[in-house]
Amino acid sequence: MKRFSLILFTLCIAFLAAGILINNNQDALADDGRVIFSGVDLSCDGCQSQMETSLDKIIGIQNYEIDAESKSVTVWFDNEVMKPEWINKSLEAAGFYPKSMK
Repeated sequence: MKRFSLILFTLCIAFLAAGILINNNQDALADDGRVIFSGVDLSCDGCQSQMETSLDKIIGIQNYEIDAESKSVTVWFDNEVMKPEWINKSLEAAGFYPKSMK
């Protein structure tokens, strides 16, 4: 009986810990943002590499996806330290001028 109680107690603790971890992960995802820059000219030699270098230097960017064919750049960022407008200004400073941001 004591062994069953110990197993049951251990399982309850494990489920509680899993629930806390899942909830914390969802809270973290809620703080993330995403912005899509459209109309970005990536046709020159080395433009995509230059874009990657520029994005890698911006604090708060978690991930990005560059699609030269559709002339778009999707950026995932941390809302607590970065804003889409700041990313846009950084891209402009690097010589990229997105036509729209959504």
